[in-house]
Amino acid sequence: MTGLVLTSTIWPDVLRLVSLDRIAVPALLLHNRDDAYRESPFGSTETGLAALSHAPVRQIIVVASVMSRSSPCETLSPHGYYGIEDRGGADCRRDPGAVSWLAYVAVDAHQSACD
Repeated sequence: MTGLVLTSTIWPDVLRLVSLDRIAVPALLLHNRDDAYRESPFGSTETGLAALSHAPVRQIIVVASVMSRSSPCETLSPHGYYGIEDRGGADCRRDPGAVSWLAYVAVDAHQSACD
């Protein structure tokens, strides 16, 4: 089965540019509760989840880390899962029944354009 995984989502852009209500595959939102990047607020994950109204399965996995060696929108921060890079995948594998459609999650720290 195919699915969608969104990590550290930049909600203002996604909610404006992507028709989330047209996505009809299982969706997993992985977000760091301590993400301090202003464009990726943790508080918007529920809004994003609700917007995925046609996804047959919708789930949020929350991780937490305050370790930081860079600005809030770069990879060596909570936005990039610094210090807990492997946690999201481990959370899914530890409880495979919770995300049974997902065979494997690799949290890949990404480069973001900081403004």
